[in-house]
Amino acid sequence: MSQVRTSQQLILALDQGTTSSRAILFTRNGTIHGVAQQEYPQHYPQPGWVEHDANDIWRTQLAVARRVLREHGVVASQIAAVGITNQRETTVLWDRASGEPLHGEPLHRAIVWQDRRTAGLCDSLRAAGHAETFRERTGLVVDAYFSGTKLKWLLDNIPGARARAERGACRARRACFWHDRFVAGVEAVRRPGACHRSVERLAHPALRHSPPLLG
Repeated sequence: MSQVRTSQQLILALDQGTTSSRAILFTRNGTIHGVAQQEYPQHYPQPGWVEHDANDIWRTQLAVARRVLREHGVVASQIAAVGITNQRETTVLWDRASGEPLHGEPLHRAIVWQDRRTAGLCDSLRAAGHAETFRERTGLVVDAYFSGTKLKWLLDNIPGARARAERGACRARRACFWHDRFVAGVEAVRRPGACHRSVERLAHPALRHSPPLLG
């Protein structure tokens, strides 16, 4: 790994993982030029429950991105491209009205992808015969891993959350969107990731939400 300052163009990879955030600088031929990494807290409020502070996700990612540039003498104009990989099914609900439009305050800690608190709900959905409907509409199985049942739990258990959602005062997304909106400065959903939320219709050309799955 190079510790030498360079004037060449580099690629910055942002790797927002389950236990840490990393930033990696690559040369155009794929050689690693520099790495910075920072862990952040894991929260386990009950057995089988796993949560993150959504603000920790962004704070640590921003910190390592700045650090890897600083430690290797790289300026922003040298970054030719940014690649992003991050958590998928970790789910965040935030207040759309607080602060700047893209920087609302989370209403609850993010529910992490491996959290199993909605396993009972998923069992009930399968027992009621809804598994095939989910598969036909979304291509997914009914499982607590996916974001749809996590979102239902947040709306049902955070005081006032469902009412806020119904009047458009809060947003719910997977943690990858929470992370990406800070990086890009826009609200956008990547289609390859959207289909994993378990509420999108695969057959719809715009990958729209499927109302029967949003209860």
